Amino acid sequence: ALVAWVEQGKAPDAIVATARGKGSNLPNPEVPASWSPTRTRLLCAYPQVARYDGKGDPEKAASFNCVAP
Repeated sequence: ALVAWVEQGKAPDAIVATARGKGSNLPNPEVPASWSPTRTRLLCAYPQVARYDGKGDPEKAASFNCVAP
């Protein structure tokens, strides 16, 4: 998606972000470090925001949709 955006000017509606590595709970020590590596998040084009669909796994980007705030 980023290559098409840069090289062809086709901006994505959203991008899925994933953690890389073993995970870390910094700067939030109350969050387990093991939580981070499997979590994905939907990053939406401004001004839209990611909203949980209320049905799927809240740790997976597929459970979110881009909507107006």
